[in-house]
Amino acid sequence: MTLSPDFAALDLTALATVTGRVVVFADPATPLPRAASRVDRITRRAVARAVASDGFAKLAAGDGITLSFPAGMAAEAVQIIRLPRKPDAKTLRRAGVSIGKALSDVPTLVALDGTDPV
Repeated sequence: MTLSPDFAALDLTALATVTGRVVVFADPATPLPRAASRVDRITRRAVARAVASDGFAKLAAGDGITLSFPAGMAAEAVQIIRLPRKPDAKTLRRAGVSIGKALSDVPTLVALDGTDPV
């Protein structure tokens, strides 16, 4: 599989219509970033419930869970990666591996916002 990344400003109003996979980031200890919050509203609080779950609490930073066929979205999956607001390089690499393992032939939108640069 050949990757051809495209970088663009995040359009929060278009998240409900994105097809393929949507990746958002969350940390149970802090409020949801803007993209995760918007996806949470679209999916009727599914992201908040997932982030508050015991399973998400047990994840290491950089690992994630997938919500398949989220209600209210055109995407076939939403991947929620556990990522602190100020991640170190090792955690960012781990998040990249988590996203990479889930890649398939469908387009993937990685909605990275609310994270301070390393």
